[in-house]
Amino acid sequence: MNKFIKFFSDVRGFFVDNHKLADFIFTLIILFVSVTSFFHVVKYWTLTNKAPFYYITAIATELIIIGSM
Repeated sequence: MNKFIKFFSDVRGFFVDNHKLADFIFTLIILFVSVTSFFHVVKYWTLTNKAPFYYITAIATELIIIGSM
């Protein structure tokens, strides 16, 4: 049990000491989810809008989602 706690304490200490790496990983995850979500949003907006407008609304939706994070 102590090895388990020590392991997570060491991992936490690593990310505290190297916060730029943690920030990079967090940003990378957000961007990956945003790109994946963008294609789903484009599919959704094609149901109600014409060709150039569903890209504009999808970009606006993603900017709102990223801004809310």
